[in-house]
Amino acid sequence: QHKTILTAEQVAKLLNTSNATLRRQLALLNTSYNQIKQDFSKSIAIELLQNNKNTTEVIAQILGYSEARSFSRAFKQWTELSPSQYRSLLS
Repeated sequence: QHKTILTAEQVAKLLNTSNATLRRQLALLNTSYNQIKQDFSKSIAIELLQNNKNTTEVIAQILGYSEARSFSRAFKQWTELSPSQYRSLLS
């Protein structure tokens, strides 16, 4: 069973800071919690797609998407390729 990615509020609590302070500090670095979360999800997705044993359904579940179609849409926004197009470039 996979664990879902922490929320910004949970990360702030772990860092002993407020959510507002976390967001301000990330803004100073020209990023946001959502951007970091998307970058992390994209990296994990790419790694999992490189292993042909993982279906898009399994990857979607690991990343916390409710369905494979939602994951595929997100992946296409990140890379301009569908998961299957990305896999075909690897072969």
